Amino acid sequence: MRQGEAIDCSILIVSWNNCDLLRSALEACTEALGGLRAETIVIDNASVDGSAQMVRAGFPEVTVVENDTNSGFAAANNQGIRMARGRHVLLLNNDAIPRPGSFAELFRFLEAHPEVGMVGPRLLNDDGSLHPSTYPPLSVGRQFIQVTGLHRLFPKRWSGRLLLGGYFDHEQCIPVSRLTGACVLVRKESIDAVGLLDEDFHFYGEVHDWCLRMWAGGWQVWFNPAGEVVHVGQQSSGQRWGWLQRRWRVLEATHILLRKHMSRLRLWLWYLLRSFSSLVNRCRLFGQGKRKSREASLARFDFSWYSARLGLGRARNAVRTLTRGWPPLQILFLLRLGRGWHPGLRAVVGAWREAKAVDKLIRRTWQEQVGPLTSAGMMELSCGRLLYAFVRLSCPEVVVETGVANGASTTYILHALNANGGGELHSLDLPTTSDGKTFVVAGKKPGWLVPKPLHGMWSLTLGDTRHHLAPMLEGISTPQIFIHDSEHTYETMLFEYELGWDVLAEGGWLLSDDVEMNRAFDEWTSEHECPSRVWMGRLGFARKV
Repeated sequence: MRQGEAIDCSILIVSWNNCDLLRSALEACTEALGGLRAETIVIDNASVDGSAQMVRAGFPEVTVVENDTNSGFAAANNQGIRMARGRHVLLLNNDAIPRPGSFAELFRFLEAHPEVGMVGPRLLNDDGSLHPSTYPPLSVGRQFIQVTGLHRLFPKRWSGRLLLGGYFDHEQCIPVSRLTGACVLVRKESIDAVGLLDEDFHFYGEVHDWCLRMWAGGWQVWFNPAGEVVHVGQQSSGQRWGWLQRRWRVLEATHILLRKHMSRLRLWLWYLLRSFSSLVNRCRLFGQGKRKSREASLARFDFSWYSARLGLGRARNAVRTLTRGWPPLQILFLLRLGRGWHPGLRAVVGAWREAKAVDKLIRRTWQEQVGPLTSAGMMELSCGRLLYAFVRLSCPEVVVETGVANGASTTYILHALNANGGGELHSLDLPTTSDGKTFVVAGKKPGWLVPKPLHGMWSLTLGDTRHHLAPMLEGISTPQIFIHDSEHTYETMLFEYELGWDVLAEGGWLLSDDVEMNRAFDEWTSEHECPSRVWMGRLGFARKV
């Protein structure tokens, strides 16, 4: 394209660590344009795989913007839109490979229909199958029809046009409420009218919101199957998050979208229907014997998320808080947990009673040296009692623990090992969190609650898990219990689970505190198909069998 020549289309590609796919997308763009005058802008969200350097070396005509941080899909595309000089702007995922002439087809359609603000192509999976990319209006009535299965009474063509998505054959060119954002061509004039992408959406939902704003602003949104794009999918998000974490982000973005475009009553009814649907799905999978499948985990997570949006989560948490320390529930939990090693009711009750004595010791030590008991930097005491009883009953020789802080959980473990007549505990602790805050009482050292007579069974390493956990595990005997209780970020939890699981003895146990902080434990146990239970949403147990 010659300098100063009018530009038909500005292609914007937001990229993060997908160098090979980005190269394929850029190579395919030339034929997809079919002779259109175009500029291409790649906005690189702090890739570390050399993506920006590859573009500069292999595609000198492409403009590259390098961000210092991953600013998200919406913010990065907005950067490109502000730079764009074309009459129309094409947003293309870096894992979307256009077929020859596809951009030209979308461009011709937009030129022929001045009332249309946005058009999207037919998306295909990398195996050539259809990737549904159309969505109906946000309608409680449509949700009711889908959830209750009433759409099965309609002719297939009717249900497809009514519900779109996977119900629609994607063969006709039609107006739709919303489009998948993997590839959309947008009229620059419509962007000027309705505004840029909403940056409250970090990674999902931003294009759906844009479509709804187009319709509200008098601009139509269309699907045109004449253009085809192969969408590999989840190539960026899959590097950062597992499937449950992605689900959580999709649902959170959906909540922002619904709250923005629905009344409170419609929003509540929407969540009621979705909650009912996920409950029915859970029951169906349970009846099929798929309680531990990935599909069942997603259904369980969906039900929990939708129920929380209905306000049921607060009631559930209140019940948990009131009953967390109730002895019969803890004893029943230990009995159900111990089906593989049959501790027996008398042993369980005895271990739980012993744990109460450790409780009193921790409380007395804290009150004498600090003052009123707080929960900061300390395992919740009902979880601590459960931990003591579990170690007492399972009789491990080696236990590994990440996260010590003031040493409450460490004290429970060491007292249980001592009561068993022997064993060793290896702990790793980072005194300060990544933001510089500490959970250790001012003037105290990590693990100060641990009684000195028990120090002979205990070794403490200070440092972060990324650099110190693997060397520590290499230097000890095979553990029967591995406990995560350090920094509860999604990435750290998965990292520790994998390292701990690899070194655990067969029949050993992986424990994790604060599993409700994110979806790592649910996702990881489902992926590994291991028996698992969670105490009151807090302390997770998974067995290596």
